Amino acid sequence: MMSLTADKLDILMDSGKLFERDKAAVSILLTAINDWPEPIATLAQYVAEVERFAGGHTGKSILSQKITSSTAHRESWKQESLAVVLEIFIYFPDMSSLKEVVEYLDEKYLV
Repeated sequence: MMSLTADKLDILMDSGKLFERDKAAVSILLTAINDWPEPIATLAQYVAEVERFAGGHTGKSILSQKITSSTAHRESWKQESLAVVLEIFIYFPDMSSLKEVVEYLDEKYLV
């Protein structure tokens, strides 16, 4: 599956072509990707890493639970990334998961 890269997200942010809520979402995702402790190349890879860490689903309540249930020091950057990415649901309250938001962005902006 093709997915937006972090570089493409940076270009989109500077392009002026993003709708306001999409711009907010891209900004959140760039911060969350930057906070992830391992290198992330695409939005799809980020979702896959979050799914692995959160146990398969990327819904708001699952991600919130994972932030509070993870106590290992080595998971602190992942927890920080999830805390940032939860803000995406402010702009997309109609979507049930991070995966759904990423699929929307990929479909709309991947050209």
